[in-house]
Amino acid sequence: MNNLHLDIHTTMHSAQGAMPLQLKTEFSAGSITALSGDSGAGKSTVLHMIAGLKAPEHGEIRYGDTVWFAGKTNIPARQRSVGLVFQDYALFPNMSVHEQLSYAQHQRSPKKVDALLAQMGLSQLAERKPAQLSGGQQQRVALARALAAEPQILLLDEALSALDRQLRVELQQHLLDWQRESGAIVIVVSHDLGEIFRLATRVLKLEHGQLIAEGSPAEVLLPQRASGRLQLTGTLLAIESAGVAALVTIVCGNEIIATLVNPDEAKCYSIGQMVAVTLSGASAAVSKI
Repeated sequence: MNNLHLDIHTTMHSAQGAMPLQLKTEFSAGSITALSGDSGAGKSTVLHMIAGLKAPEHGEIRYGDTVWFAGKTNIPARQRSVGLVFQDYALFPNMSVHEQLSYAQHQRSPKKVDALLAQMGLSQLAERKPAQLSGGQQQRVALARALAAEPQILLLDEALSALDRQLRVELQQHLLDWQRESGAIVIVVSHDLGEIFRLATRVLKLEHGQLIAEGSPAEVLLPQRASGRLQLTGTLLAIESAGVAALVTIVCGNEIIATLVNPDEAKCYSIGQMVAVTLSGASAAVSKI
């Protein structure tokens, strides 16, 4: 299994004008990494350079022992085993859902296409074309098409943003299952903190084209809290054993809260459940709504 090595330098053009983007890092085989940061930080530009849609001005992109970009070498996108799912779907307007997946799979295995349609809840829509689908349905097709190609690297640029929360959680689980089975490298751009915590084990935070923080989602994204008492509602994302206690992770708006609860209490909750969170100083208490 191969790692992806990046050492890239280029100039970004944003609303704030031209600014340098520099990133040197490595993505391990079988890993899921999230790119975090405000709009214009360079996240999508990084994905486009990995996919071969944009070339850095300087540096190197290497997958295993194969150099994709360095000096005069620039392997075209079609020769890189990369799947990229955009926020705007980019589906072929003249192809049905089934044809979209078959084309991506090069018609190697019709059974795999049918299985993927079923897994993604698209079987009933197989003969429809993009114009006959809702935005959320189109986004599911775009994701299924990327998985059908069996990429070694999957890049998700706000790929689940048009879906309601229940379907988003279901597809997040499908992505996790697919990634564990395939061993692919997955890189996620998302502004949804719940999605980052559910999918990624590592976060790279970019600001104005520079890497400013790296670590686990909790290390990079959990906010420092002031004292005081506040009650919020949120969605329970994860329940994990933590020795004599259980660690529960909850998304409240655009913030993530992680706290310890009694293991017996944790059995009363389920992933995706809405809960109340009471904050008091540095402590957080969870209760049912």
